[in-house]
Amino acid sequence: MDRDKILSLQQAQQFPAALAAYPAFLEQHPNDADMWANFGVLLRALRHYPAAIACYHRALALRPKQAGVLSNLGNALKDCDRVAEALDCHQRAVALAPSDATLRLNHAVTLREAGQPQAALAILNDLLQLADAPATWRWERALTNLQLGNFVPGWQDYEARWDLGALPVPPVDCPRWHGEDLQHRHLLLTAEQGFGDTLLAARLLAPLKARYPTCALSLACQPALHALFGRLEVTLVHPAGALPAADYYCPLMSLLGLLAIDDHQVPPPAALHIPVAAATKFAWLAQHAPGRKKIGFVWSGSLTFKDNAKRATGLERFLKLAENPALQWYSLQKGPCQQDLQTHSALPLVCDLAGSLETFADTAAVVAHLDMVVMTDTALAHLAASLGKPVLNLLQYKPYWVYATDARVQAWYPSMQPLRQPRPGDWQTVFAQAEKILAAL
Repeated sequence: MDRDKILSLQQAQQFPAALAAYPAFLEQHPNDADMWANFGVLLRALRHYPAAIACYHRALALRPKQAGVLSNLGNALKDCDRVAEALDCHQRAVALAPSDATLRLNHAVTLREAGQPQAALAILNDLLQLADAPATWRWERALTNLQLGNFVPGWQDYEARWDLGALPVPPVDCPRWHGEDLQHRHLLLTAEQGFGDTLLAARLLAPLKARYPTCALSLACQPALHALFGRLEVTLVHPAGALPAADYYCPLMSLLGLLAIDDHQVPPPAALHIPVAAATKFAWLAQHAPGRKKIGFVWSGSLTFKDNAKRATGLERFLKLAENPALQWYSLQKGPCQQDLQTHSALPLVCDLAGSLETFADTAAVVAHLDMVVMTDTALAHLAASLGKPVLNLLQYKPYWVYATDARVQAWYPSMQPLRQPRPGDWQTVFAQAEKILAAL
């Protein structure tokens, strides 16, 4: 297959066909620096980061002063938590092409990931002075400001998410709410992202209702959460069904800015309801493993989430914690990673409850019986902490903005203790800390 055909397949996102064609082409044309670089781009898109890094190095060996390839190499190194090397690549790239806005953006994002958000913000502020700045730049500045605790500009830029093309606009026939008086009005709130974000933002329903007592609230959110939200002052609707007529609508996460939420003004988590059926289903846990502390855990979030490889870790690290005979472990892990329990022959050490967890109400009923929940960052962290359960949240080096500082975590989730990697990829230190905490229970 010739060069143009391979590139057309790649541009059309026909990745399997392009992936199959590259080896033969590069075998015949080993000195084609551009194709080594393009192969690196494809491999990174497929999350094959080490191979992408090797391809970028081949391209740079053939033609060293390629600013774009250096920047792409920096991105792939960042993906592998090799942030010092990544920063060096980005600095060299920007030095070669200082007016290239894309290279400067890549540098800013890596600075934020490397724990230098203030330096990242300075670059992003400069970039956003340019005409026709794309929404991506505002979004990156939003994440940077939120990490820094600059909530007013952070929430303003957070609205750029609607211009990224990743979120569907709710199919509603009413104007967007921007803070107008809601007395005697009907406001439709729409969940927009994952379960964790919906659980996080559900706390805003109570202060919204307190501000506008005569306002009728409806919430279109994931059906798996409806039972948990059953006692909130809101009418729950299925997001895929016919949405009710309303005077205004508002995306749920936009309430954070409209209600001026910051670290000093955080409502408590939403009061979640555990239905009688779910509580009865798991009542047996009260008598299970007498004399041992009950610990629930998960080790991976959704495999389709882009950064899951950074925020997740392997089951084997948790099995090291299971060496403590004073602890009884309960797996709440759903999805493909549940099979890891079989792969590692862990079932004698772990009680696997995932097959019984049909809704988040079931999970909440289990959590109610536990002494602690330990996990890498997933929606379970929001659920368990909303229930007031002690939570050890094992976090990557630069986690989601809510978990950026210990003080912020205490403000949002008082029962949660964050354990962050001290260096990118350093799970060993995190699990050593967790082991000491669990030993003291």
